[in-house]
Amino acid sequence: MYDLPQPAKGKKVTRKNIDGAVHKDGDVWCIGAPHLDEDRRIPKAASPETRAELNAIYDQRAPFRFSKRADEVNGNGSCRIECPARAGRVKCSLIEETKRLPVGTPEVINVPTHPGKACTQATITVPVEVIARRQRHSYGTTKHSNSMARRTAVERGYARARKLHGRLDRFTVQCNGLGVRILLYNVKFAMGNLEAVDTWRETHPDG
Repeated sequence: MYDLPQPAKGKKVTRKNIDGAVHKDGDVWCIGAPHLDEDRRIPKAASPETRAELNAIYDQRAPFRFSKRADEVNGNGSCRIECPARAGRVKCSLIEETKRLPVGTPEVINVPTHPGKACTQATITVPVEVIARRQRHSYGTTKHSNSMARRTAVERGYARARKLHGRLDRFTVQCNGLGVRILLYNVKFAMGNLEAVDTWRETHPDG
């Protein structure tokens, strides 16, 4: 999993036009996507209310992300991406087929008067630097926040096991063989999990 996009680390948020689409937050977006001007980051210490508010904003924008065509990757790392309307995720007056999508499907309101290649072609080619920081879930969405929270919990577990029970690096334990070392690591993490359960019970006596 990639780390947070560079804008999320305090750097200036930038927008770049790519054949009529918008490159922002490590993704390529439909130029008519909602909240493209939303630049607020989600702090690690954000309250649940603030996080939910920003997640809702970015969730509205998520369907307008261009899709990566995994079967069309070139040797230099560039690949072809597809308009969200042609992928069937949003309605757009420029794509006749989208009029038959179900009621409630997100719709492009600000349709460009002079559409670029991103709107007129089936796919467009983007260089590797455009998609290098693309993540499975777009930044700020509920799925992205949940994914990052799971990663944080895993990293916290590794740090706890390493801190509480020492290292099992080479020359620090009197044992040989991969099997024995794997067994020791399993015991080490089991002890860490038991301590985490005990801590939870102490801090949450009511369950």
